[in-house]
Amino acid sequence: MFQYKITADKKMIISNGTVLQTFDISKFSQIDGLALDEDEIKVAISGILLNGESVLEIIGLDNSEDGNTIIEGINGTDLVWLSHDLLLINTGNHISRITISTSQIEPIHKFSRVSYAPIHLSISPSKEKLAYLRWKSDSQRICLYNRSTNESEHFKVSCRSYCWLDDRTILYSNLNGIKMLDVENGKISIFLKDAKSLLKFPEFRYRCSELSTLIEGSKESYSVKDVEKPLYLNQRIFFQVITSNEQCECYSAILSTDLEKKDIQQHHFQKGTCHENYYADSSNSLFLYSREANERGFRLFPFPAVPTSNLVFYNQDWDWDE
Repeated sequence: MFQYKITADKKMIISNGTVLQTFDISKFSQIDGLALDEDEIKVAISGILLNGESVLEIIGLDNSEDGNTIIEGINGTDLVWLSHDLLLINTGNHISRITISTSQIEPIHKFSRVSYAPIHLSISPSKEKLAYLRWKSDSQRICLYNRSTNESEHFKVSCRSYCWLDDRTILYSNLNGIKMLDVENGKISIFLKDAKSLLKFPEFRYRCSELSTLIEGSKESYSVKDVEKPLYLNQRIFFQVITSNEQCECYSAILSTDLEKKDIQQHHFQKGTCHENYYADSSNSLFLYSREANERGFRLFPFPAVPTSNLVFYNQDWDWDE
């Protein structure tokens, strides 16, 4: 699992259990995107330099034959690797394809009628379809671009977070349960209606006893907000459950289930913190991201142990580690 940490003296330490590389990134005034390629030999960083120039830097990690490449004049978020030499970037008004070896920048899809920049660019398992969210009025809508046909489609689906389940299906949430969008016919089906729907699964009651007690008694003390933030990994669907009361006390939990919802597991349960994002590795250890008192905290929770260290992980909001 790739990890990176930013130190107070603006050094970036990249590791996968052992330190792979340390970089001085004090030349950046801000960093807007960071992504590691699938084989973990290159890191792409986009941001603004101290002199105000936009730049994309490709860094070859230790034991790779590739050095560093700097491509000037482009910056954006949501970096997506297609291959070792091809990278997609969301510039705010285009999806652009970048050929690393030649520094060629090619806009491949222009966002139409964008009042707010699209966000959360992601690619389907086959790498043929690109999904992103676009602000419309006060909600985020799911949009799709097909790389093979150069066609785009906007779905009338309000969404806060989403993930690809397969090339045809997107899992998404918007404080009204977790639903499934069929991107070929636009049909929507329910995966989990709300947190109370978990109670009908027998394994949930004894594997997540404290959480199930809160959900069952929610009318008296805790009001159930929702199940949200779906993540598909390791043939399991992860999601977050949140409960809160009138005093703004909250509990949050990260659960996962198989596709048939027969094997529900609880990976994390905590009072007082709702995690803005998380990731899981091949062993289902969780990387949790939360913010308290306007500060960002990144922690690693290996299940079922307790927190062990502070980490920053890829493709999340950027901040210096003071």
